[in-house]
Amino acid sequence: MKYIKIVTREYAVQYADAITRSLSNDLRKYLPALIHNQILVPEGKNEACYFSKTEFEHYLESLKKHYFNYRKLKVFIRNFNYFGEKYEFFGKKYTVKQMAKLTNENLLNYYCEYFNLLVIYTGMLWTAYFINELYSEKINRLLVKHNITGNQKLVTSLLSPIKRTSVLLLQDEIIKLKKKGVLSKNNLNKLLNKYSWISCLDMHNDPWQSKDLQEYAMNVKIPQQAYPFSKALKFIDLNLKEKELFKTFREIIYIKDLRDEYRRRGIYNILPLFNELGRRLGLNRQQLAYFTEGELVNALKNNTTLDPEIAEKRKSGFLIYCKNNEVYITVEKLAIEKFLKNNLSTDDKDEKVVIKGVAASNGIISGKVRIVFGVKDLSKVQKGEIMVANTTHPDFVSAMTLAGAIITDEGGLTSHAAIVSRELGIPCIVGTKVATKVLKDGDLVEVDAVNGVVKKIF
Repeated sequence: MKYIKIVTREYAVQYADAITRSLSNDLRKYLPALIHNQILVPEGKNEACYFSKTEFEHYLESLKKHYFNYRKLKVFIRNFNYFGEKYEFFGKKYTVKQMAKLTNENLLNYYCEYFNLLVIYTGMLWTAYFINELYSEKINRLLVKHNITGNQKLVTSLLSPIKRTSVLLLQDEIIKLKKKGVLSKNNLNKLLNKYSWISCLDMHNDPWQSKDLQEYAMNVKIPQQAYPFSKALKFIDLNLKEKELFKTFREIIYIKDLRDEYRRRGIYNILPLFNELGRRLGLNRQQLAYFTEGELVNALKNNTTLDPEIAEKRKSGFLIYCKNNEVYITVEKLAIEKFLKNNLSTDDKDEKVVIKGVAASNGIISGKVRIVFGVKDLSKVQKGEIMVANTTHPDFVSAMTLAGAIITDEGGLTSHAAIVSRELGIPCIVGTKVATKVLKDGDLVEVDAVNGVVKKIF
């Protein structure tokens, strides 16, 4: 069986375990197709997620058949919100004091309920991501057809979400404080009570502290002004079907943003459970993130502890997949290399000097490359340098505001990198697939974000 790469992220084992099962039988009644074979492997300090090629192709075709139909799309959105809200608030079932009094059996039941919900919501999250990608392709063709890809203000207006999620609302509140000249520590601490969950990308991430929000706030810039969506529509000659497609896409963009909000809020709310699990199993929460659901369940059932050395080894990378409802995980280099050789192939060549992607924010600039694989690499980025990443998310904004341009392996016109770059008014190319592999720290490149091309300068 051959696999193709989907995304690369900073996943720990616990969430990776959920991913490997997230598009299988639990979602049968909610989705038109499933993907039973998923694997995650170490890549560039992160974990790369691969899907079975044949299953993924069938899955995408099924999504097109179903969700290009607006009535069926609305059903999906309703189910997505149902599980998103259920996942977000599940962690509030018990207070910290109540949880400490639970027997191991009751705590185990609580954890198993949570993990099952995590698997289902992750499947819905994946599907929302791919629906956005499929609609993005159609929208991009329309932008090209009507010759408006170069009009950044118009593109930003047309690709605005129907509503603003919390990440954008936080940005609005900070800008309002800046305009009034009252961006004080006291006002920021008030915001911290509402938004400390934003940094909870996974269960091993800590909530924002005061200093984190202050750093974020100092780097938030006033975005370029866009037109109201209704006004933007009047600038181009769209037929009725095309207008409806843009309106539908704005709903999908909102769902794309909301999926990450549900996830981060859900993780933030469930942190007390993992703190309590860690206390009973002899680990801290960050170490606990590197064990599978089965390992946690067995330890609780048998009233045993978990070995922190296993967690430390897995932090350097692991292979994980699920087969016949059994989860397999290893850090052994020979086993991983053999699996990669037999199952994964790539046409990416390191000698490439021209990289192509989607021009998401116009401009041409030359500069020095800085590769960012995760939050730990953000401090490398200096003013005017070219930030190159697998993808970006809100935690990256402090470095993005310094960058002269942004290049990503993944994403489309509505990715986080694309939206932030347009707001900052800096060049951005997304969806290159290979930038983090081909480019190295210190490389000199020309970023042509008019034509979507990155060239090495020798």
